[in-house]
Amino acid sequence: MEKDSFMLGLVVAAIMPILGYFIVNGLFDMLASSGMIEGATGYGLAQRMRTIYLLSICTILIPFNVFNRKRWDNSMRGTIIPFLIYIGFWVYKYYGVLFLSQ
Repeated sequence: MEKDSFMLGLVVAAIMPILGYFIVNGLFDMLASSGMIEGATGYGLAQRMRTIYLLSICTILIPFNVFNRKRWDNSMRGTIIPFLIYIGFWVYKYYGVLFLSQ
């Protein structure tokens, strides 16, 4: 794969949130087991999962910033499509909680 290619950005941005999910979820579990934060149950678990999903999606910004510093414009463009797909799915999944709850 070329260094500055649309496909590189697409692949990296598709994989990064999956890795980010495991890292952020592990961090939350580690903090809960050490007693620094409360363990989540019930509605708190739903809020925590929503936050974990959003933080894992935001891990796409790390390679995006790296591509920006290296001036790899095509790779930056490739990161946008998975980012929009992940955000669209997140908004679809939590639409009722975000916009319809009172």
